[in-house]
Order: sequence, then C-alpha cells, then structure tokens
Amino acid sequence: MTHSPAILDIFVVWHPDDKGGKEVFERLLKHYHSSSFSGLSGGSVEVYSRCSQWNGIEKSPRPLSSNDRGAPSPAMFNVIIPVIGSGLNEAVRNDKSWQNYISKILDISNSSATSHPEDHDPKFYVCPVVLNDFHPRAGLLNKLRQRQFISYHYSYSDSTTYAAPAPSNINVDTDNFAFELQVSQAITQCIDERWNINNPLKIFISHTRQKSIWEERNSSASIAERVQEYLDENTKIFHFVDSHTIQTRQEWKNVLKEEASSCAVLMIRTDEYANRRWTQREVLLAKKADSPIVCLSALTYGEESGCYLLDNVPTVAFHETRSDDSIFNALVRLVDEVLKSAVWSKVKELYLKCGFDWTPVRSPEPATVSAWLIKHRKADPNDRKLWIIHPDPPITDIEWSTIRDICNLAGYNNSTLKILTPREFSSYGGVLRFGVDPEFSVDSNVLTGIQIGVSSSIVEDDNSGTLTRFGLNCQHVVYALTELFQLIFMHGGSIIYGGRIFPDKDNPGDLISHMVKEADRYKAEIEHQQRMNEVGMLAESHIVGCPDEIMQGQVFVNYMPWGSFAQTSEHTIREQLDSIRVDGGLYVITSDGRKLDVSQAFDLLHSSTDVPSKNSPEMLTSLRTNIVNDSDMRILIGGLISAPDSPKVSGTLEEACLTVESHKPLYIAGGYGGVGALLARELGIVADSCFPPIPRLDKLSKQDRDIIGRIKRVWRPTLDGLSKNERRRMALTHRPSEMVSLMLTGITAICRSKE
Repeated sequence: MTHSPAILDIFVVWHPDDKGGKEVFERLLKHYHSSSFSGLSGGSVEVYSRCSQWNGIEKSPRPLSSNDRGAPSPAMFNVIIPVIGSGLNEAVRNDKSWQNYISKILDISNSSATSHPEDHDPKFYVCPVVLNDFHPRAGLLNKLRQRQFISYHYSYSDSTTYAAPAPSNINVDTDNFAFELQVSQAITQCIDERWNINNPLKIFISHTRQKSIWEERNSSASIAERVQEYLDENTKIFHFVDSHTIQTRQEWKNVLKEEASSCAVLMIRTDEYANRRWTQREVLLAKKADSPIVCLSALTYGEESGCYLLDNVPTVAFHETRSDDSIFNALVRLVDEVLKSAVWSKVKELYLKCGFDWTPVRSPEPATVSAWLIKHRKADPNDRKLWIIHPDPPITDIEWSTIRDICNLAGYNNSTLKILTPREFSSYGGVLRFGVDPEFSVDSNVLTGIQIGVSSSIVEDDNSGTLTRFGLNCQHVVYALTELFQLIFMHGGSIIYGGRIFPDKDNPGDLISHMVKEADRYKAEIEHQQRMNEVGMLAESHIVGCPDEIMQGQVFVNYMPWGSFAQTSEHTIREQLDSIRVDGGLYVITSDGRKLDVSQAFDLLHSSTDVPSKNSPEMLTSLRTNIVNDSDMRILIGGLISAPDSPKVSGTLEEACLTVESHKPLYIAGGYGGVGALLARELGIVADSCFPPIPRLDKLSKQDRDIIGRIKRVWRPTLDGLSKNERRRMALTHRPSEMVSLMLTGITAICRSKE
C-alpha cells in the first residue's frame, strides 16, 4: 500500500541555553497541526526539533535528514530553521561538534541558491530566526544571519509558551504577532515556483468600492483601505488593489483577470460585495485557477440574496472593535492557505500520475466542476471512471448527488464517480500505482473482529532523553496514536489499552480522551459511508463494518489495575465511565488475574477488608497478561525505559514480551524512541548506529535485560506479515501515515494467508 508522501519537513535547530528556541519550536509544531493543515493526510507537513545531544560523544543534536541513518527517506522539501542566540553562539565558538553542525547548515544555505526546481532529489532550504536581535560579530552565525532572517522576541521573565497567537491576546509579546505568517510566507517562497524570492507572494484584495451603509456611517476609511494600510505597515507581502495598482492606459479588465487568477485572494465581503459582477468574476477566476482564497466577512446589515459563487472558502469574521486583529487573522489564514496550496501542488502530482483525473485544492462545487468537465470532456470524452481527490473536509452526500447530476448532463451518465479526500482514500485501503487507476486493495472489513493492543507511554522525556533527542516531543506521539486510532476504527477493529482513564491537564498521557474523540468521528464516518452508498458513491464492499452493529458496539476497552481502582473515588470512576461508555468499556484486573466489570469491582471493593494502597508488580503483570490474552496483535510506539537502578519492569517491554511468547504479531514503531527503538536494535531489525541515544544492554536494569532475553528466544518476525524491508521501515519511521500504512499492510497479509 502506498502512503501519502512526506512533502515538507521543518527542522527547528537551537541550543538548550537559548530558551526562546523551544518556544519557536512549540509554536510552529502547534501551528502546522492546526485546522489549516489538517486536510492533508498525516505526514505531509511535520515539525521536528534539533536541540538535545544525539549521542554520548558529540554535544550537537541529531543529524538532519540528509545525514541521518536512523531516519526514513527525506521529505521532498526540508526547511531548516536555526534559532540564532547567545547560547548557540557560545556553542559554535567553543564546541567543535556544534561548529560542524552549523557549518553544514551554512553549506546547505549556500547550495540551495544554486539548486534547480526540475531536480527530483530532496531539497533543503535555510530560514534563520534571530532571538532578541542578537548579532554575532563574526564567524558562522554572522554569515548565517546575513541571510534574510525572521526576528523573534523572547522574554526570559515569562516562561509561558504561546502557539499561533492572535493580537487580541494581551499576554503575547507584540513583536511576535506575525511570526507564523512570516514563517509560512518564507517556506512558501522556498517550495513553490509561483512565489519565490524574485517573485514574492502577492495578495489580490477583492472588494467593492461602494461602501456599505455601515461603512458610510461609522468609519472614515473602508475596510479595504484598512487592510491595505495594515499590509503596508506590518508585513512584507505585496498586494494588488485595483484603484491603486492599475496603471494609466492599462486594459483594466485584463489586469483584473490576470491578477485574480494568479494571486492569493482576500475577499472583503461587505454588504454590497455579493451584488457586484466584478467581485463575483474575481472569485470565480480564482476558484477556477485553484488560487488560495480567504473571506474576511464584514457583513453588518446583511445581503439581499447573496451569491453561491462566494462560498466554499475559509472565512474569518471581521470585528470593528478589533479590526487589526481581524485583518491579522485573515492574513495568517490566507498565507497558510497559500502554503497548503503549495504542498498540495506537490502531492497532487503523484495522484495525477496514478489515475486520478482531478485534484482540486478545495472540495468540488458546481462552478469548478463544470469548468473542469468542459476540459475533461474535450480531452477524454469516453472516460468511464471519474476519480477526484481533494483535501479535507469530505463532501456530503447531497453535494455528491448534485455533482453527479452535473456529470450526467456533461455526458458521463454511465461513469463511476469517486470523490475522496486523502484520509478517506487511505482509510478505504487505497493503492496508488503509476499509470493504473486507483483501487481499494485492503480487504473489506480487514480488522473486523480483531482486537489490537496498543503499548505506549507518552512522556516528554525519560532517563535517557530519547524523545527529545529524537527531535520529538509528546505531541508527536499523540498525533501518531490519533492517526492509528482513526485507521483501526475505520477498518472495523477495536483497541485494548491498559492505562489512565482520568483526564489530567498536566499529564498528556490520557489516551482515552483521544480514543473517545476518534470513536465519535469513526461512527460519524460510518453514517457518512452509508449515505454515500445510498447515492452510489461507494460500493457495498467498501463499507467498513456492519453499521447497525457498529453504532451500538464498543470500539475500545480499557483495563485498569485493582490498585488504581481501589484508590480512586467512586464518583470519579462513574463520572468518567459515563463519558466513555457509549464507545468504550472498562474492566478491572485483580492480582490473581480475574477480570471484573465495574459493578463487580465495586462489589468486591465494598466487601473487602484488604484494599491495596498501590499497584504491586504482580498486579501489573496480571493486568498485562489479561491485555495480551484478549488481544490478537500489538503495536508498540515509544515506551518508557526504566532507570538502571529501578526495581520496576518496563511496562511496554513486558507487554511486548508477553505478546511474542503468545506467538502473536508485534509491530514495532521504533522511530519514537524508547522501548520501540530499543527492541528494534536488539532484535536486529535496524543497525546499531541508527539509535545511539538508546542505552546498551549493560545500562539497563536487570529486570529489563531478562525480559529482552526472553523476547529474543521466542521472537518470530514473520508473524507480522511484513517483509524484512517493510519491518525495517516500520521500525525507523516517525511519520504516522507510513507507520499505520505498514501495519495495515502486514495485517492484510496475515488475514489473506489464513484464507
């Protein structure tokens, strides 16, 4: 199965003494996982850190993708963001490894200027960020700073991290308002041939000159004028406003047509906007050209009838009392749409080569479908399979029916029409092959009746520092698990997990809330699939599961140790059980191995005189044994490695051991460090040099060494259904879509071998 390609990797490089570097990384990580980019399949855009020491010899961080033996293949585009501050300056002056590290980044910066767009090799670009206007007097950082950089102000008196801030947040330093906007603009100009350093991003301001009643009464300047003023004073973005930009003697109609179809378009939708023919034409031209569009909605008294051409675009509300904030938010969203369009333009090349007919950057609508069908009808009038793919969100069944009617009117009345998002295509087991129509190759309901155990512990770091050394933080693990939950549920499988069920804002290890969210989303998808089937969009064989059974069944179960249950109030347990009971279940495991439902557990608790004050090692082993016995297979992601002097067994390691001793498939995702990386190395799946931060056997606790010995004696790699190369990719990748795709590939092979 082909997973969605990795298009853009962003690496934030900073020295641990420059605290602002971590803030830059966390802001960008959250921003590029926001709703603006969620429509792209997981792994298309990712942010990684390079800060913590990678090995015990050198102090510099993990190598960048081009020199990293332990990483999957580099993305198509790689943007390196060195955060220049006093800490990095001292490290470069006094430490040879840091000096070499920055020297390589400088070489990348120099070579990127001479790279050719037509080259198919991965491309690397450098975009420096300077902390607090720090200016090295000489040396490598001075040379790096001479490139165009982005300034960032960091206050050491306030350690709070802010992600994707808006100006209305009074706690955010005003110097950093436009930071995400500047980064997105810089990255876009690196990866998209349409907007580069010599041809910077330009915004077309689509507006009507006729002021609304509200503008006439309440404002000395129109909203369009205020947008233009904001762009001039606060950004480096070029913009086109017809009244200010069209030169004397220019053919104004042609100029407007060219600009509206070649720029990013900001619609300023005031009360009179929808009534103007030229504003309607500007938006239509932009949509037909697949140009990024955002609407700044400034309706006050309202519109008489509106215009269907103006919808189906991201919208930001305009608030007169916070006009600058509104304009800023609209510009950030528009620049993000530009970057999303740039990334999508690279992804769609693969889809077009693999049988998809149309790859619009936004969901199809009558205005754009009709224009596309006219071209397609001329190019291929006998096409009987119309395949369309676009970023999320998916269209509804009513929208699909309307588009089906248009296709029939265009002469495609006997054709097959598929309209999918990348996430839908992946969830249906989509396979891409060059020159061949797309197809759904994963067997229908491949996970139906299969219970998958999940081993993972989400911690910011462990005694070895592996998570941060790997360039990740706990949010990367959450993102990976969320995508895993999606695909398991979508294919009719269920999850068995032994962990916390109680929310804790200070502890990111609460996976149950993510399971509940994805279960709700999954059941909504089942309903969506049924509607799609009713209108003929999906074949019956591609419906996941039996909807009537799924809508009432449990898709995940949590096992809780008796010690944790006994020490938690009944009110807390029942309250949390109510929140998960629709989609999940809870069982309590006693020290002697009994599995009790909640009512039985409370009966035992109320009648018992011996209530444990904590979980004993025997109790936890009993819990893990029950989980493994009730699971058909297991996936291991990360996992805390116990300290050498710890008397406790590593929980994820023991679950892995019990799984292989039960002769059940074990999928090892080692790219997230921890126990996964440890096992991948010790079982010979990857070379020793891939994971230098992982401790050697003699640095582990005696209990963990013994368990690894047990695993080695009974491990049978072929049980997972993967080839040797696929198993290695599974063990190295830190990309969620690749990890889940490989696991699904293995499970499909297992199921087919049993037929």
